Amino acid sequence: MEASNNTTLSRCAELTYNTEDLLVVAIYILIGVSGLFGNVLVIYVILHSPKMKTVTNMYIFNLALSDLIFLLHIAMITTTMIVKQWIFGEAVCKIFFMTNAITVFSSALTLTSVSVDRYIAVCKPVISQKIRQPRKAAIVIMCVWFVSLLLSMPIILYAQRKENSGTYSCQVDWPDPTVIPAYIIYIFILGFAVPFCFISILYTSVIIHMKRAGPANRQRSTEQRKNHRKVTFLVLAIILVYVICWLPYWTFQIIIAVLDLYTASFSLPLFKVTTVLTFANSMINPVLYAFLSENFRQAFKEVFRSRCICRERIRYFLQTGDRNEVELDSTRRPGHVSNQTEAVSNEEDKTEGPQDGQTDNGGVYTGP
Repeated sequence: MEASNNTTLSRCAELTYNTEDLLVVAIYILIGVSGLFGNVLVIYVILHSPKMKTVTNMYIFNLALSDLIFLLHIAMITTTMIVKQWIFGEAVCKIFFMTNAITVFSSALTLTSVSVDRYIAVCKPVISQKIRQPRKAAIVIMCVWFVSLLLSMPIILYAQRKENSGTYSCQVDWPDPTVIPAYIIYIFILGFAVPFCFISILYTSVIIHMKRAGPANRQRSTEQRKNHRKVTFLVLAIILVYVICWLPYWTFQIIIAVLDLYTASFSLPLFKVTTVLTFANSMINPVLYAFLSENFRQAFKEVFRSRCICRERIRYFLQTGDRNEVELDSTRRPGHVSNQTEAVSNEEDKTEGPQDGQTDNGGVYTGP
């Protein structure tokens, strides 16, 4: 994401420790914690709920995985902003930029893949059963990660930790500064513009087909059409939020790269705002699943319900375990009766009075 050495974490070393930085760090932490929890929950319910193992959910699983990896970068970003330098070493610096670039490409390619899947499911119902299979979706997902790795190779080669007056920074050290605008345009075209064009064309076709409701669509049951409509709008909402969160970032990157405005007074504040938006996108996706998908909403409820049941069972076993321990302790001391047993026996003597002989008192002899 931070494609040039002018827009990397090395900038954090130039910052003074002010209220603005504290606010940005607080927002990053909020996004990171919320996003990690939400995406882990999405991954968990897809893996553990049989009814969630659908082709579309496989792509959502992959998107959640990309978001999860992307959000992990917040830990290193916030730490660098606080300590004013990169403290994680050369290897982690390369991994940081590598995973950052890979997840940017994988998210865009995953959204493109799920758009193709929606197009086939809605517009090509006859062949959808043959094409939309879990095994084929798994192959597509593996191809997404492989292509993302190939597209990220330039930034992986030149990412490195650099020292300047005893302070370390993690940045992309291009051999020629003129490469910076070219690389930003390259990653914008392949990581945003081209996928967005494909997605727009595919979803325009899907929406037109759903409105026309041709003969093939009429043959489906009302429930099938309703399910297709719900899933289609869920994916459309995910794509729209993605565009809203990422378009400002790429617009800003292209403007400052082409016009060489890295030293402008507004560049750093805008960089912070647009970067926060990209991370917010990874936090918002699980919220969309919960609000727009009944299946995800029910799966989330089942997870929380099962956790509550587990806590109740643990509390029950702890309580019964303490009670059994007291009873066991009383049986280990012959000749001594617990206070509770003595109180019960005394109460029985007072209420029943003297007896003429042995009676059945719960198996206890209460004769003279």
